[in-house]
Amino acid sequence: MANFFVKKWIVMLFFIRSTFAQQCDQPLTTARFDCYPEPFASQEKCLARNCCWKPMNQLSEMLSTNALEMDVPSCYYPRDFPTYQIKTNESTAFGQRLIIVKQNSTYMPNEILSLTVDLFYETAQRFRLRIYDSTKKRFEVPLEVPVVKTKVNVTDYEVSLSQAPFAILVKRKSTGVTIPYLYGLGEHQQPLLINVTNQWNKLTFWTRDTPPVQDVNLYGVHPFHINVEMKTNMLTNFHGQFFLNSNAMDIDLQPLPAISYTTIGGIIDLYLFTGPTTQDVIQQYWDVIGKPTMPPYWSLGFHLCRYGYNNIDNLRAVIQRMHDAKFPYDVQWTDIDAMSSHLDFTYDQKNFNGLPDLVHSLQSEGKHYVNIIDCGISSTQPSGTYPPYDEGLKRAIFMTKFNSTEPITGEVWPGLTVFPDFTNASTIEWWTHIAATFHDTIPFDGIWIDMNEPSNFIDGSHDGCTNNSLDNPPFVPRIDQQFLIGRAILVSPNLVSKATTVNVYIPEDVWYQFSSGVKVKVVGVFTDLDAPLEKINVHVRGGFIIPMQMPGANLMVGRGNPFTLLVAQSALGNASGNLFWDDGDSIEFGLREQRVASTTVSSVREPINWRSIRLDPPAETSVTSVLVPDFEQATIVLDNEQYSQYAVAPATPPPPSYYKVIDSFSKATFSNCPKCNNQKSIFNAQYCTQCGYGYL
Repeated sequence: MANFFVKKWIVMLFFIRSTFAQQCDQPLTTARFDCYPEPFASQEKCLARNCCWKPMNQLSEMLSTNALEMDVPSCYYPRDFPTYQIKTNESTAFGQRLIIVKQNSTYMPNEILSLTVDLFYETAQRFRLRIYDSTKKRFEVPLEVPVVKTKVNVTDYEVSLSQAPFAILVKRKSTGVTIPYLYGLGEHQQPLLINVTNQWNKLTFWTRDTPPVQDVNLYGVHPFHINVEMKTNMLTNFHGQFFLNSNAMDIDLQPLPAISYTTIGGIIDLYLFTGPTTQDVIQQYWDVIGKPTMPPYWSLGFHLCRYGYNNIDNLRAVIQRMHDAKFPYDVQWTDIDAMSSHLDFTYDQKNFNGLPDLVHSLQSEGKHYVNIIDCGISSTQPSGTYPPYDEGLKRAIFMTKFNSTEPITGEVWPGLTVFPDFTNASTIEWWTHIAATFHDTIPFDGIWIDMNEPSNFIDGSHDGCTNNSLDNPPFVPRIDQQFLIGRAILVSPNLVSKATTVNVYIPEDVWYQFSSGVKVKVVGVFTDLDAPLEKINVHVRGGFIIPMQMPGANLMVGRGNPFTLLVAQSALGNASGNLFWDDGDSIEFGLREQRVASTTVSSVREPINWRSIRLDPPAETSVTSVLVPDFEQATIVLDNEQYSQYAVAPATPPPPSYYKVIDSFSKATFSNCPKCNNQKSIFNAQYCTQCGYGYL
């Protein structure tokens, strides 16, 4: 068990194992580290581990006790608990290598008395700590991470060691305050911002197929968190911590503040990222685990999915109703009821007869189709009738029983199932072939990979669990109801039933109301805003240019609509922005950076005819209007071409009342809409009331 005392980028690492000890006095109950985390702790069981037993007050006396104390462990490690000490310490090209040893074994089974500790000074903002068995190989996560062989000379952090007991202290060079606030450690139903000093909390990490329930581990495992340093000025520091270990684990938070990691296997492989901003921390984290894949453009649209369409007629009826209602949606999904007997890579040719044609019809309208695939492959179909199982068996890609080549059998929707091992390279080949073959039948655009925790309806396997110790182990800144989209858009939703106002914090900067363009006069404090059911409060930060686009019937249809640029000036009167725009679908792409537009705002009045610009050849759309909130006169420079013609948007439909609209239309030039060619739809030569062209 490794304990990390978190103090403003301070991580103190101890390996705690028990021998006879006497110093049970602790100045703070919050400094007690649990020696008996299993259920039904007792004095007899605790003392058998040579730990300290000191329960809090009896229940009758607890009525006047702080509720926080009710979770204080009664069985805890003494202060003089014997542990590891440094035997050797040598410098290496990557940093340092230590050998730490323990003189006596304790109650923990299969205890390792000699460990190797590698300290990697990988970058100025990234430190890596690896602790592993000095003699025997242990399982490590099969994830490719950067291999750094040379120590960096200058870092934002400093590392110091304690000889006996062994401890590592890592801290930011510039500060040294206590940090009790963190974000992350998912996936659990918990507040976005966690104040460690508020409660004792045990978080279990093991993927589990269950709806969100308090105090229960859920679908994902992400042993990563970001700490935020609370400061009164604007120079807030952030750092991140990532525990690279895929075994079952508990992470305990206690009000000291401290974080304890307990895992049943693997090694200690810990990354520390110094930021100092949240964006920096995430970028440094991505440098280790890899960057997320760019999603296809259509996947960002509206998706329609449910279980229980039951047949093709019901599915068609739903699609038609969406069409008749002119509801914009991009993707249609089907669930396991569209499969044949719940078998992966099949469809029900009786109840969903005509599904391939329906998919082609959707795609002809610019929509897309996603089908479901569960990770459990049926193992009970007659030999030679179900290729996903037959070919998987030949390639030996299924998870096997302990010390056996026989696939381990669980149970999912089709009955008895086996599970592909996605760490096996042959599994990727099998998956690609099976998916491509099914695509020839139904040309799906995406796959909903479900039940991939993996989920199993029975404990262990159809034969039960192996009898071994692994299958049977011994045991904000106070703001979490607002969020930023990027750095420029602040969203403050109303999350309280029947409430009509929200108490929000507007950071110290230039901000504008998104709906009206009105500049916010009071910033840096909490304020109440009207928030009726139909309104979500959104603000735009000054200094940014935000591209906006009128939606179409779905995202792919709407790609051809023109862009509007929202230019929100900073206190200095400038703004900048970025837009990534490709074909929306390609996996392989080349990144070309070019300046699309720059904007200078002044009071030049000289009228100049507007002309559209192409964003990135072969672009599908153009910029046709620019909104400048809270400004009377504007000169716009786009690709070194200057424009200063502007006009207030007409009254119908109601425009953002304080926006100035610089529009591509000219009364002398246009008599009909260049998009839908409807002459009557032009109102005041500003925008098309038929299709919305030229208006936000």
